[in-house]
Amino acid sequence: MIIGIGDLDGTGHQVSGNVFVGNRAFGFQIAGDGHLVRRNAFLANLDDGVRVLATNTTITENNIYGNTCGLRNGSGSVIDASRNFWGDPLGPGPDPADQICDQLGSVTNWQPPAATLFQINIQ
Repeated sequence: MIIGIGDLDGTGHQVSGNVFVGNRAFGFQIAGDGHLVRRNAFLANLDDGVRVLATNTTITENNIYGNTCGLRNGSGSVIDASRNFWGDPLGPGPDPADQICDQLGSVTNWQPPAATLFQINIQ
């Protein structure tokens, strides 16, 4: 379990059961390749909830809301961020939902969104 700012690099990691909340910067940054980020909470961070620099990464079944930017994709690739709860059942957008912030050359596939919050089991 991580409560606070997290940073991950490498290949093929699975991240689950963490809470990244109320940080004065980003909640979690992930670099490298081939990760699965599932069943975490990224809440009320002053910058990005999740900052993605990794390729071939799936971010799913997370609660991502209350951040300046819910997910910032700077990977230069396509990231699967489907089935997350963005603060609104319709998905990313203006408040109360979080935005997705794709940087040049990066694409985030977020559909379908989750309609309700996930129960996160902190490990």
